[in-house]
Amino acid sequence: AEADLPRLKGIFGRNAISAFAPFLYVPARLNGRPAVLVGAWMDREFRAADGEQFRTGVRATNPTWQVQGAWPEDSAPDQALAGRRLELRPGDAVQVKATAGEAQLRVTGVLTTGGPEEDQLFVPLGIAQRLANVPGQVRKVQISALIKPDDDLARRDPAAMTPAEFDRWYCTPYVGSIARQVQEALPGAVARQIRQVAQNQGEVLRKTEWLMLLVTAAALAASALAISSATATVVVERRTEIALMKALGSPGWL
Repeated sequence: AEADLPRLKGIFGRNAISAFAPFLYVPARLNGRPAVLVGAWMDREFRAADGEQFRTGVRATNPTWQVQGAWPEDSAPDQALAGRRLELRPGDAVQVKATAGEAQLRVTGVLTTGGPEEDQLFVPLGIAQRLANVPGQVRKVQISALIKPDDDLARRDPAAMTPAEFDRWYCTPYVGSIARQVQEALPGAVARQIRQVAQNQGEVLRKTEWLMLLVTAAALAASALAISSATATVVVERRTEIALMKALGSPGWL
């Protein structure tokens, strides 16, 4: 149910969730051609259970998508975003027929992703729900979360953990722990990770950690060289005094 989605910002790992967007896929005919109509939140603001104002939608979960023209507005009754391979242009009108109705839509932008989305027509979620006659329902929810790369604890089976280990696993923003919390918040849903995206995020964080370590090591090495150089300069400047002290019998450690 679309009304259950705000629960996602009520889970323990809610601060790790940066955005989410629901989708509803509807088989349709666009100007007489078979295609897939996709209803989604484009850019929506809502208030979470704790009072937090949260802005989310497809634009937030997929920042790499390129749009020529403008995104549809969630409140608009007749706007659409056309995939590049549909060969439509901003301003074009498209007749959509689905299982439970039809609509005349206006294309506001053309979407380029390099993926299957280029064959789909995106519309505000309410339009897709009306054309499919499933008010208040969604098929899939895409969640974007800032995660911690998997380590030995993350790879273990939670059922085999001790209570202390499970608490630490549950409270850490691993992909697995976030997925478990999502399933608890949305009963009946199955949470699966888009592994390629998750691995890429984890790899970026891992490389960032190594970069910070290298910068720290370089700073320490530079400090050591600076101190060594300063000490050597002092010794060179006072070589006459040192030679005189040694000539008078001073021990070698002075």
